[in-house]
Amino acid sequence: MTEARPVVLIIGARGGVGKAQVIQAVLTEPVAVEEAVADTVAHFGAIEVLAHCAGAYTVCKPIRALRAAEWTSFLDADLTGFFHVFAACVRHMHERKKGVIVAVSSIVAQACQPRGGQAAAAKAGLDALVRVVAKEEGRHNIRANAVSIGLTATEMVRTPNAPGARKQPNAGSRARRSAGWASRKRLRASSGFSLRTRQAMSPARCCRSMAAR
Repeated sequence: MTEARPVVLIIGARGGVGKAQVIQAVLTEPVAVEEAVADTVAHFGAIEVLAHCAGAYTVCKPIRALRAAEWTSFLDADLTGFFHVFAACVRHMHERKKGVIVAVSSIVAQACQPRGGQAAAAKAGLDALVRVVAKEEGRHNIRANAVSIGLTATEMVRTPNAPGARKQPNAGSRARRSAGWASRKRLRASSGFSLRTRQAMSPARCCRSMAAR
């Protein structure tokens, strides 16, 4: 372990957002996560950087159609699992009075698109946890940041039949969506009312917004 080669714990890289050797643990099981973190510290001497890239892919439904099990299972994987890893690493870094945390979030937390309630809630929660720890642990030389990205061309997204993959829209749904945006443009032109567009929530803008906070 040297300054040139820090020990970096990467969670979730095998899903497509980055490539690296990762530990084997079920993130929703706190005991398993604690043991995995402890084993990493015992083997490498420390965890200097946590890069949390893990996430889940979910069904796209309006809130009224979501079942309790669909809501709970997604937040368990996407938010509670993050908390278990996050908290375990923060405890270790707090003892060392040093550490860096980077969590991959999503622009869905700011965009709040229809049929994306689970993802918006989970990533907004992740962003909030990162901000809290940045304030709690900054005095202890621990930096925590989140990077908001858009939809990424991972294997899960590229493979239509993969478990949890989003179905590709058909021609009819694309036409309806285009018609919807056209109607909003007409409304904006006729009333002077400014609607937030997809362009306004670009990944670059979201990253700058996160950095500014």
